[in-house]
Amino acid sequence: MALIQVRRDTASAWTSANTTLANGEIGFETDTGKYKIGNGTAWTALVYSPSWLFATANTFSANQTFTGTITANGITTTGTITANGITTTGTITANGNLLTSPKIQNYSESATIPTISSGNLTLNMANGNIFGPVALNANVTTLTISNPPANGTAGSLTLLLKANGTALSVTWPASILWSGGTAPTLTSTANKTDVFTFITLDGGTSYIGLKAGQNH
Repeated sequence: MALIQVRRDTASAWTSANTTLANGEIGFETDTGKYKIGNGTAWTALVYSPSWLFATANTFSANQTFTGTITANGITTTGTITANGITTTGTITANGNLLTSPKIQNYSESATIPTISSGNLTLNMANGNIFGPVALNANVTTLTISNPPANGTAGSLTLLLKANGTALSVTWPASILWSGGTAPTLTSTANKTDVFTFITLDGGTSYIGLKAGQNH
C-alpha cells in the first residue's frame, strides 16, 4: 500500500521558516494538530483549514466581513461581523447573557466643565451627562442645556457646583421644574459642593430638578 505523507513541523518552525506552500500543498503542525492548504503564498499569510473553525486565530482586515460563528474570550457571535465598520448582525452571547441584535443607545460619558468666571454655563448632553465639579467664581446668569434625548426618551444629567466662599447664585431656566416648587439656595462655604440632577421625558421642553445633596 502506498504511503502518503504531508509536510509537517511545529507551529513555531513553520512561522520561523515562513515556507511558501504550492497550490493545494498541505502543511501540518505537529504540536497543535492544525493545518493549512497552500495557494502559492507564504505560511503566515495563509489561514488554517477549515477557515471557519480557526477564524479567531487570524486578524480581520479593515471592512472584512465574516459569516459564521466566532468564539473569542468567552464571547460567541453567530451571524455577520464587519470589522472596523462595527456592524454585527445575529446573536451575541457574552458572560452568560444572551443579546439578540444588541444596540447601544444614548450612551454618554462624564464631561468636566471649567471654572465659571462669567455668567454663562452650557451643559451639552451630547458630550456627557455628568458635569463638574464646576468651580463657581461668579453668578451664573444664563444656564443652557443643549442636545437632550429625543422626545419620549428619558434623559438625565447631573451637575456639581463647587463654592468659592462667596454667596453666588444660578438663574435657572424656566424649563426646570423644581421638586417642592422652589429652586435651592447654593452653598457658599468654600470648596463645598452642591449636587443637582435633572430629568427630562419630553426632549428637553421641561426638566424635573432634584436636589441630590448640598454642602458636601
